[in-house]
Amino acid sequence: MVQLKKSQEEMHQKQLALQAEREELEGRIKNSGVKYFAAVGTLRVSSLQQGGGTLYRLTDPKTGRTVVYLRTDDQKIGTFLNQFIGVQGDMSTEQAINLKVVTPTSFEPVDQSKVNISIAAQIVPPSLMPTGTASTGNE
Repeated sequence: MVQLKKSQEEMHQKQLALQAEREELEGRIKNSGVKYFAAVGTLRVSSLQQGGGTLYRLTDPKTGRTVVYLRTDDQKIGTFLNQFIGVQGDMSTEQAINLKVVTPTSFEPVDQSKVNISIAAQIVPPSLMPTGTASTGNE
């Protein structure tokens, strides 16, 4: 019983430490002026329409290739068609279509020339990736 209580206390302390670290990192990001998104790309409507909500895609502005799909019922996103946007939201893999999909919580037009400078994203089109940073894993 004593060991269980000690284990719970250790877990609680770890949670507090992780929360403090997260808050510190969020503060640094906020102070750095870097805007973080789940994904960035040129917004297009997808020809593949399955499931609930309209399926859009973010594409590489140079090649037009899809980097990630978006699923939303928010009609406002349609006003950004063919524009380079940043999307914040939750990412998942839809099993029915076997694709990575972001469910947007917010989206806004962004300046693609600022990607990797003052705009960061989990998913960035390949043509906007910094050169010379790719790793083959063979080092």
